[in-house]
Formats: sequence, structure tokens, C-alpha cells
Amino acid sequence: MTLANTAFHLNARRHRAWPGPRLILVTDDVRLPDPGPAIRRLPVGSGVLLRHGNDNSGGDAAMLALCRVRRISVLVAGDWRRAARLGAEAQEKSIDAVRNELVFEVTRIFHTIGKARRFVQTADAAVASMEKNLSTAKSRFQEGATMKTDVLDAEVRLAEARENLVRARSTVAISETIFRNVLGVGEKENVTAAEAADRPGSVPIVVMNESLDVSGRAELLAAQKAVAVTERQMRAAQGGRRPRVNAFASYDLDSGDVRRYADSWLAGVSVEVDVFDGFLTKNKVAEARANLDVAREQLRKLELGLQLEAKQAQLNLTEAQSRLETTAQVITQAEESVQITKERYGQGLALLTQLFDAETALTAARQRRAAAEVDVLIARAALDKALGKNWKE
Repeated sequence: MTLANTAFHLNARRHRAWPGPRLILVTDDVRLPDPGPAIRRLPVGSGVLLRHGNDNSGGDAAMLALCRVRRISVLVAGDWRRAARLGAEAQEKSIDAVRNELVFEVTRIFHTIGKARRFVQTADAAVASMEKNLSTAKSRFQEGATMKTDVLDAEVRLAEARENLVRARSTVAISETIFRNVLGVGEKENVTAAEAADRPGSVPIVVMNESLDVSGRAELLAAQKAVAVTERQMRAAQGGRRPRVNAFASYDLDSGDVRRYADSWLAGVSVEVDVFDGFLTKNKVAEARANLDVAREQLRKLELGLQLEAKQAQLNLTEAQSRLETTAQVITQAEESVQITKERYGQGLALLTQLFDAETALTAARQRRAAAEVDVLIARAALDKALGKNWKE
């Protein structure tokens, strides 16, 4: 924002506290030609009031990148065009990262809703199974083949299953509310997640030693641009050691009485060499070199962090795929165990508690299966986010 806008808000709301930074550094072409070192000493949350003239050498971009890293606000004095340009540069560097993060959050909530719905189906199946068990226990009690404690145990287990069903449905409602909030549509809009068409089994396993390319991340591109600007500043500082060559030429036409003319011309070349400038150029070069080293280290740190994020996402995907393959076998075994236990209980060869344990194990296996299926999809989305290709592909 411009200084004029800030002054307007201050005058319109004098009774309110100043919402901007409490400490502001004012730049100046003469007294502070290079605000970089001073900005690095500012605490987080401070501000910089930019009063320099128009800068076409990349200084604005470098200062803006530095302020963004230091979390320092930038105010532009009396030049709304320059403020708009700086804001556009900042938005251009961050918009891809914001889109990438937003796409991942929408994808994660979308699949979370699918997982919650699967949990509702599992809990509903558990309620239906417990109702059958209660009916069987009552029939056997009436026949005198079992004790009343079996009926009471079946009623308690049925109540627990219904309670789990209520919780699962509540989780779906909460997930859908979060989904609408992320989309920004509000509760008045009847927007929800459709059933996922992709089957988790179709998601390929990422090879462990596969090279992870994070060069497309917007954060990395922004850091590389900051390094390029700092390199240009380094070359500009080194230019102070070179001689400056100036060429000049002039032509004159003189007349004393408007009838006779005499012309003359002058041309030449001048060379300026700074023999001694009080170590000004040397110090500027040293400062520019230090700034370049800092920018390169920040780039390296960011690149390592992005590579770590991508590797973790890759390992999470591999783990989720492995769990998906394991849970498929467990469900088959649990279903067979429930069927055998039911037959044994009907013949009086097994206790009702054994049947309850088998039913509980089957329900837990189905829930783990549903969680593994969704975790594969979320891990795939997390890997795409780490590689910077969520919203582009």
C-alpha cells in the first residue's frame, strides 16, 4: 500500500491504534543508498518506508525478497504505481505456492470425506450384525440354550455399535463443513464431495530410489530469482573498480552579422579512473559478496527442505500402498473367522463373547482398509504437492 492510503486510514481512525509496524526504516537515496544491511538488522514485524527513486536495476526486487524472508512490511511513499508493481511481483512469486497448497488441502479434505463415509458404512454393517447377534441370543435364551447374560451382553454391544455409528456420521458432517469452508462457499450452499471415481489400487508405487525433482516448486523459483538479483548487484558493485569512459562531441555555428558564418566542432574521449576512493568500492564489493553468500545459503537451505518434504511424501506413499495390500488379506481372514464362529455359536460350541470378538476384529479390519485406501490417495496428492505439480497437471 502507498503512504497516502496509510495516512487516510490513520486520519479516519484516530481513535484506534496504529495497525502497522511499530518500527519503520525510512530509505533515502543520499543518506541510505543501500538499505539491505539495515533491513537485516530489523526485528521481525518491522516495516520499511521506500522513498528511493524509480529503480530499474533490480534493487526493488532484491529488497522485496529480503523483506519477505524477514517478514517485514513494505510501504511505498507517494507512488501508487510502484507500490502496485512491487505487490504484483510479490504475488507473482507466491501465487503458485498458494495454489499448490490450496489444491492439496482441497484434495486431502475430499478424500477425508470419502474415508469418513466408509467408516459410516462399516459402522452400519456392525450395527446390523449386532442386531442379528441379539436376535440369535434372545432365541437361544427362550429355548433355554443360553443364559440371560448373553442377551444383556448383546444389548450392550449393540448400543456401543450404534454409538460408533452416530460418531461416524458426525465425522462426515464435520468433514463436509470443513470442505465447504476450504472452498469458500459457506454453509448456505449445498456443496459436498462426490464419490471418488479413482480406485486406490490404481495408484502406482513410487520407487524408493527414484530421483525427486523439486525444481518446479514456486518457492524454489522465487529463491533462485533472488539469487540472480543479488548476483547482478554483485557485478554492479565490482563495476566501481573499472575505468569509466565518456565520449563527447559538439558543433557550433557562429555569425556576427548574419551574413558571414563560422563553424567549429569539438570531439573527444575522457577516461576516469578512481585512484583512491576511501575503500568505498572495496567495502561495497565485500557487502555485495556477503549478501550473495546469504542468498545462496538460503537457496540451499530451501532446496534441502523441499527435497526432505518430497522424500517424506514418497516414503508415506510407499507405506500406505503396503498397508493397503496387507489389509486386503486381513479382511478376508476376519470374514472367514466371523462365519466360522457364528456356526459354532449356533451349534453351542462357542461362546457369544467369542463371536463379539470376531465381529469387532472384522469391523477394525474394515476400518483399517478404508483408512489405507484414502491414505494412498492423500499420500499421492502430498507427493504431487512436494514436487510442485498439483494445480498444473
